[in-house]
Amino acid sequence: MQYNNRNRTQRAVNRNLEDSKQSKERNRSQERLIAQMQSEISVLKLKVRKLDQLLTKYIENKNTTQEQQEEQLEEEQLMEPLTPRNERTGAIQRLSRMDQLQLSDL
Repeated sequence: MQYNNRNRTQRAVNRNLEDSKQSKERNRSQERLIAQMQSEISVLKLKVRKLDQLLTKYIENKNTTQEQQEEQLEEEQLMEPLTPRNERTGAIQRLSRMDQLQLSDL
């Protein structure tokens, strides 16, 4: 009877030791996995920060380019109407003078 009790006790102790070893190994494995994930997260954060900087720079350049294009277009639009108006005004003045000359000939 005593032998059976000692045997049972020893098996329980052995099981507890084995469970403890397995638990420690699982914990170490989980810690390694957590460390690996934290490292990957850090790398991804750096990549996101870099992409954000690039996107910001792209948007600024695009806005600057768009503003420059709009300014250039406005300048062109301002210049275009002036030329035909001047030409029309000049032509109208010439026609008026011609009409006056013709009227004076009469």
